[in-house]
Amino acid sequence: MKNSLSKQKKDYPDKPRVAVGAVVFSNNRVLLVRRGQPPSEDLWAIPGGSVEIGETLQEAAEREILE
Repeated sequence: MKNSLSKQKKDYPDKPRVAVGAVVFSNNRVLLVRRGQPPSEDLWAIPGGSVEIGETLQEAAEREILE
């Protein structure tokens, strides 16, 4: 049981984090990105990520789309 608890602590942040995701449609297509870092490295996903301090959700979504 101790191993599963220590693994859980490592896999989950100690406090909540604010993040955004964006669904982008263009010409009947959807923009997907291939994740370059864990978790889910090399899997396809919608653009998204953490919101930086002082950034609005809109700004964060636009930045993630451009990245």
